[in-house]
Formats: sequence, C-alpha cells, structure tokens
Amino acid sequence: MNALRIWKDILAQGQYLFRAGLVTALILLASVLYPDGRSGAGQRLRRLLKRPWRIAFAFYCVFILTSTVLGRSFVNPTEHVLTHFGFTHQGAFNDQLVENILFFIPLTFFYLNAFPVRHPFRNALQLSVGMTLLVEMCQLLGRLGEFQLADMAQNIVGGLLGWALWRLTRILFPSGRSSRENGL
Repeated sequence: MNALRIWKDILAQGQYLFRAGLVTALILLASVLYPDGRSGAGQRLRRLLKRPWRIAFAFYCVFILTSTVLGRSFVNPTEHVLTHFGFTHQGAFNDQLVENILFFIPLTFFYLNAFPVRHPFRNALQLSVGMTLLVEMCQLLGRLGEFQLADMAQNIVGGLLGWALWRLTRILFPSGRSSRENGL
C-alpha cells in the first residue's frame, strides 16, 4: 500500500514540475527581454543558454517552492511539529524521511555547479538551511502545510548529500580547473 501512495505522490509532482517550468520560463524570458543597455536579447539568450546549471538551479528553486508551499491547502501548521523523526511512523516505514532527504540533493548539486564558490561545503550548508527555513516559515506563517523540525533536519541532510555528490563528481570527472575552483 505504501508503494502505491509513493507512486501517486510522484505522479502528483508532475503538476508542480509543469508550474515550475512555466514560472522559470517566464523569469528567464523576462531576463532575456529586459534591456540592460549592453547587449541585445539574442546575445543575452546565448549567454544564458551557455549556463545550463543556472537554469537547472532556478527551475529547481521554483519547483521546491511550488511543491512545498504553493501546492498545499490550509492546515494547522503546528499540529505535528515534533513528529516524523524516526525511520518508522505509526508502525510503518517513514517514507517522508526519504522524500525529504532526496528532495534537497539536486538543490545544492545544481547550485554548486552553477556558481563557483570558494567554500562549497559552507555554501551548501547555508543554502540548505536558508531554503529549508524559507519553506518552513512560509508553511508556518501562511498556514500551508505543516511546520516540522524533522523536515528541517532531513532537508539539511539532503543538501549536504548534494554537496557530497557534487564533490564526488569533481573527483571522478576533473575539469582541468584548479583545486580551489573545484572546491577540493
């Protein structure tokens, strides 16, 4: 029964992917069409398309916000603040634990590929904490979804796993950049 619910959740994410794609496309279109006085729209579009990791990062940020905040109904956000910490919940496997961890892995992975940083671990941690706080505060203040401390911890773990994945890809596929630029 749990597997069926997980597949329904995955299919339901399709609507959030569509919304995120639409909003990201509108943001990118506005950034291309906005006159900056230095170059034409065609040049800005070519520059933007040379940075696919930035597009992926922007898309994923919008996806996170649409699926965690905008796609929720009004509830009492403080009802389950301290639940869902373990591997089981009410006698069944806590699939929300895995979902929350997997949800934030691409966020830091895309970010670290999109923007060269001097301290990738610290930046990944700051991004994970910041995005988690943004989502949980929006859920708490907007009464959309449930504010849960377990979600915060699991999202941060997912963000740090995204950093680990990024670092592993840098070790396995070096790009000729210096070790400082690779964050190693």
